[in-house]
Amino acid sequence: MKKDISSITRLLFRLSDAVAWILLFFAIAWGLGAQLIDVVPPAKIGLGDRWLVTDLCAIVALGAFLLTRRRAIGLPLVLLLPLAFNGNAAQTIFYLLGALVVFGVPLVAVLLTASHRNIDYAS
Repeated sequence: MKKDISSITRLLFRLSDAVAWILLFFAIAWGLGAQLIDVVPPAKIGLGDRWLVTDLCAIVALGAFLLTRRRAIGLPLVLLLPLAFNGNAAQTIFYLLGALVVFGVPLVAVLLTASHRNIDYAS
């Protein structure tokens, strides 16, 4: 049973890592693109809004990188992504639930496994 749990957790972390690396790449690309690509018409998006999107993308990229290093602090940073875009509520909820499942489940699985091992060790 313990081997099954660790193999499932390992598989969940592999999926989480793959998604985090993809998210990292796109966050960096979007952040750079917001500054380097001229928007037509230019008056539609101001410089302050461009910097806001770039800063949020940098925070999301940092969160994705921290998640690849198994740091739980990256999860709330990754959840800030919907703030950078003007999506509707359904897209935001879909992203938040997806991110919580993909990134949160492996972290919770490790936490539960560690607490279970501590309980077994103490008894």
